[in-house]
Amino acid sequence: MPKLTEDTRLKRIAATMQVLGMLMQNPEMTQQEACDEVGITPKTYRAWLHSGDDTIETLRGFLTMTQRETLAELSIARMQIVRLLIKDALDPLTPAKDRVTLERRLDEIANELQRVHHATPGIEEGANQFLKQGPIIQQQKSKLATVDVERTGEGVTVHVYEERDVIDVTPEPDELP
Repeated sequence: MPKLTEDTRLKRIAATMQVLGMLMQNPEMTQQEACDEVGITPKTYRAWLHSGDDTIETLRGFLTMTQRETLAELSIARMQIVRLLIKDALDPLTPAKDRVTLERRLDEIANELQRVHHATPGIEEGANQFLKQGPIIQQQKSKLATVDVERTGEGVTVHVYEERDVIDVTPEPDELP
């Protein structure tokens, strides 16, 4: 692959930055539309974007950092709004109708946060109840051993098996927690 001239390299960087800028400014714009405006194909844009050029890599890193900062700012703003919603819901002057509306909205927010953080209310209590039960102990014959020892009133009886059935390790529905 021939080495690019500095002028060609700068033109590629400029075109890539233009497409990236358009996509950042207008999230509803497609990559195809942005590339058409700049005069390159999406395939060329992606190739240049992933070319390993230090300038483009720096730009991509900057854009990623900017997007993360924006997301953090949005999260902080959203939490402030939720705090205000809670404050309004608890205000004695808030009409009952508005409280019900606020309660429903706060429920939606709580459900979304639980989904995002994989937190299910009450799951800890269910786990604790299950652990308090302890293991269910039942005397059964081993499905692995070829010898069973049985105590009888007359002494001990030993049963030796030549073959064993195939072991099915699928738990029965009543054995599931």
